[in-house]
Amino acid sequence: MLTIENLHTSYNGIEVLHGISLAVSNKEKAALLGANGAGKTTTLASIVGIAREKTGKIIFNRLDITGMETHDAIKKGIVLIPEGRHIFTKLTVEENIRIGGFVTSRQPDSITDSMERIYGLFPLLKDRRRQMAGTLSGGEQQMLAIARGLIGKPKLMLLDEPSLGLSPIMVTKIFKIIDEINNMGVSILIVEQNANIALDFTDTAYVIELGTINLSGPSKSLKEDDRIKSAYLGM
Repeated sequence: MLTIENLHTSYNGIEVLHGISLAVSNKEKAALLGANGAGKTTTLASIVGIAREKTGKIIFNRLDITGMETHDAIKKGIVLIPEGRHIFTKLTVEENIRIGGFVTSRQPDSITDSMERIYGLFPLLKDRRRQMAGTLSGGEQQMLAIARGLIGKPKLMLLDEPSLGLSPIMVTKIFKIIDEINNMGVSILIVEQNANIALDFTDTAYVIELGTINLSGPSKSLKEDDRIKSAYLGM
């Protein structure tokens, strides 16, 4: 589904990613782990075309999308759920969700059908569809951000720190929803500082340090690696 080959990304001429490579298979759940400033968010921004200063290759569904504009990447089936949600606080819940389908579907009937599917997955959002999005709790806003991304019918969902600032109960709910989305056939690449959660949830994991992938492999195996235990699991 996604292959990154020797990706270098810079901001204002300063290189942040130093030739990273990774892959996400069809319907797979993959994690990208690392400390603050390691290059996790830059990796996601590079995939979806937000970070423009880059070399290397990004292949999605056998298509080279390395230089593709963000709106075209969305049309091809990639969606980014950003860190911090970035919902439109002064719009209603339903207006926020509908905005997510703006690029991929301009037909009202298609968006209405998608709304019913979204509300089936997020009944809480259906109950609050006319509520201002800024009045939702942090966990509810995260649900809304995911719903907004899902309405575009993505093939690959990129999630940046979905557990950030949430209670343990809400984290469990959010990851259950992400798992349901994966079961619908959507591939997942998740950036997550909570390594325990990420390694338990995913099939494959990559560890990025200072813009370089240092470790990769099956998530269960990495969880038993002494280097991961020491650096990320507090063992």
